[in-house]
Amino acid sequence: LPAGGIRRRMALGIDVFPTALALAGVALPVERVIDGRDMLPMLRDDAPSAHEALYFYWVNTLGAVRSGRFKYHIRRPVPVGYALAPLMLQMPVGPWLFDLPEDSDESYDVSDRHPDAMGRLAELLRLRVEGDARNPRGFVSGAADSTL
Repeated sequence: LPAGGIRRRMALGIDVFPTALALAGVALPVERVIDGRDMLPMLRDDAPSAHEALYFYWVNTLGAVRSGRFKYHIRRPVPVGYALAPLMLQMPVGPWLFDLPEDSDESYDVSDRHPDAMGRLAELLRLRVEGDARNPRGFVSGAADSTL
């Protein structure tokens, strides 16, 4: 990356591991699904992000997915009331869709203006939830160490 250069591409902390392995000339483990991607092509050559989508978990719950400019959040309980009150209520709200280049703070739901993006990201999230349920430990089918 040239000094002072900026890459406006999708990447997360999960990409550090595969990038470090690539820098060291070490292959990724084959017995586990590795969600991260090598960022070197993006950093060195200004290549596009290697991710179609990025997934965001809250503890063990898949709560959001980002693809391109949009980020979709599931319907979930959100605290309502006063922070100093002895009892904090939680009300389910959402789902939401945010247009990140226009709203990086994720403050304004645009799902009514982008129903196609809302549907596409909801489907990506649904497929990921199904995949996680089928393979909660992330083993690659047929890998030698998949019986651990």
